Amino acid sequence: MDYSKETTSEPEIKTNQPESPKPNPQKSLNNRRDLLKKVGLGLLAAAIGARILQIKKQQDEEEVIGRLTEDGRFELAAKEPVPEIKETINGIEVRFLGVEHTPQYLQKHLDQIRDSIQKSAIVVLERFPYEQKEIEFDNFIATKPGLKNFLNDPQRLFFQEVVKLAEKRPGKVAMVDPISIPLNVTEGVRIGAAFYPLSEVIIDYLKYRKNQRQLSRRNFLKTTGKAAIAGSLLFGEGSFPNTIAQSLIGMKRHEKSSEIGYTEVDYRNVSIATGLDRLTSQSAGKIDGPITVIYGRAHIQQIATYLKDHETLRDVKQVGYRPLTLFGDQALRIYTFQNNSWALESRDNY
Repeated sequence: MDYSKETTSEPEIKTNQPESPKPNPQKSLNNRRDLLKKVGLGLLAAAIGARILQIKKQQDEEEVIGRLTEDGRFELAAKEPVPEIKETINGIEVRFLGVEHTPQYLQKHLDQIRDSIQKSAIVVLERFPYEQKEIEFDNFIATKPGLKNFLNDPQRLFFQEVVKLAEKRPGKVAMVDPISIPLNVTEGVRIGAAFYPLSEVIIDYLKYRKNQRQLSRRNFLKTTGKAAIAGSLLFGEGSFPNTIAQSLIGMKRHEKSSEIGYTEVDYRNVSIATGLDRLTSQSAGKIDGPITVIYGRAHIQQIATYLKDHETLRDVKQVGYRPLTLFGDQALRIYTFQNNSWALESRDNY
C-alpha cells in the first residue's frame, strides 16, 4: 500500500479567546471630540483665571497707589491721563477731555480735570444739573419713590461734582448738546427723514442740468453727502451708494462706520460740533483762555472730526437730522455763576 500520497491534518484546536473588536470610526471621532472639548475648556478656564488675577492685581494696585490731600483725605492717583484732543477752531483753542462719567473716575483723575477747568474761559459739559429740563426731571423723580435711584445715576453725580469745580473760577459753562433722543423716535422718523435729503439731491441735480447751480467741488461734495444720508436712511450704512459717497467725501476707513449712520448718538455729535462752531465764532477775540469740552470718551473723537475735518459732511447731516430737531433742544446755552447760583445768560438756536 502506497502511503506516500496520504496526507494527515492536525486536529483543529478551539480556544475561548474572544475575537479582537473591529475599529469603530465613529467612536474614535467622538473620543477625539471629547478630548478637544476638554482641552478647550481647560484653556478657557486658564484664560479666565489669568484675567481674574490680572483684574485683582489692578484693583490691588489702585487701592495702594494714591496720595494724602492737604485735608487728610486719601486720593487715588491716576496711572494714565484723561484722553485729550486739542484743536484750534476760529482762532480759539478747544480742548476735548474724554472721560468715563462716574464719581470714581473723577476722584482718580481729579487733578487733571480740575486743572483743565481752572485754565478754561468756557467749559462745555455733556450734562448740566441746572438746566431747566434737568430740574424738572429731578423734581419728577423725587415724587416717585420707585424711581429715586435715578438720582444716584453715576453720570449725574459725576457732572454735579464737575460743576462744583467750575463754580470756583470766573469762567462760564456752555451747553450745546440737544439732549439724548429716545431710540424709538429716531427709528420712527428714519425712513420718513430719508425723503428730505433725497429731494435735495434731486433739486441739486435739476439745478446742475439748467446751469442754475455751479458744479464746484464744495457743492458737489454737499450733493454727494446728501445722497449718502438718503442711502443710509433707506438702505443702511453698508450700502453700495454709501460706500461710494464716503470715498468721494474723503472719509478715512476707520471713520466710515461711525459717521455715516443715522442714530441718536450721531445726531448729538453732529449737533454738538455745530454748536461748538457757533460758540467759538461768537467767542473769538472776547475770551482769554481755551474752551474745554468734557464728554464721554466715545464722543470726543467724532465731535472733533466733524468740527475740524468734515465740515461739509457735518452741514449735510444737519439737513438729514432736521426731523429730530422737533425733539431736541438744539441751541447754544451759556450760563454764568452769580450770587451763588447759575443763571442762563444767553440762548442761541443753531
